Amino acid sequence: MSYLFYVRFGADSQDFDKFMHQLWGLKKVTLVSLRFGSGGSSLPPSTSQAPGRSITVTSSPLQLVNTDGYVGITNSAGTALEIELPIYPSANQVVKLSDEGGNAGTYNWTIVWNGNTVGTVTVNGGFLSLRWNGVNWYRIGAQ
Repeated sequence: MSYLFYVRFGADSQDFDKFMHQLWGLKKVTLVSLRFGSGGSSLPPSTSQAPGRSITVTSSPLQLVNTDGYVGITNSAGTALEIELPIYPSANQVVKLSDEGGNAGTYNWTIVWNGNTVGTVTVNGGFLSLRWNGVNWYRIGAQ
């Protein structure tokens, strides 16, 4: 397999260890993906870039970038929430969005991708699981 994503180094410098004459080693290199959604290189105020985490949303829309796996969301914006899925998903990418704040029944979630509605969350404590099939996002679980 091969992939092509633009990345940058996670730090401006690296710590190499000299283990022999003219031989250097580096144990870890951190790369940060530069795959942004439709917003270009400027991210909206509420952005999730890491899977398996809980985030508090203070404004809508929430743009999910490089998200694969679980994202627990607490909506403190006081309005309905629009959640934009990654515009360039990877093969078989799975995203599970969960209402950790318990107010999706009051402030419904609309999940969109590329301008199209993919699903909604309208149940307090509800969730929506989605998978990318190479062409579109489809629901694999919901409450």
